[in-house]
Amino acid sequence: MRKTNKQLIKALTTDSIEQAFVIEAVEQYCQTVLADDTDWGNQTLINKDLWQVIARRGVRLIEEHYK
Repeated sequence: MRKTNKQLIKALTTDSIEQAFVIEAVEQYCQTVLADDTDWGNQTLINKDLWQVIARRGVRLIEEHYK
């Protein structure tokens, strides 16, 4: 049976170093999404504007956490 997303995240973050790795990966991906100035058009099912809103929120939450 396939794991849920929550189960997958839990399996990926069983200790502090794995948690740090996932947080860093998320932050880097958020920065990449925010820096992307290409037109996504109909090439993806993902809405670029919404994806960038989520990326901004991710960066903000990570920055607030480490203040």
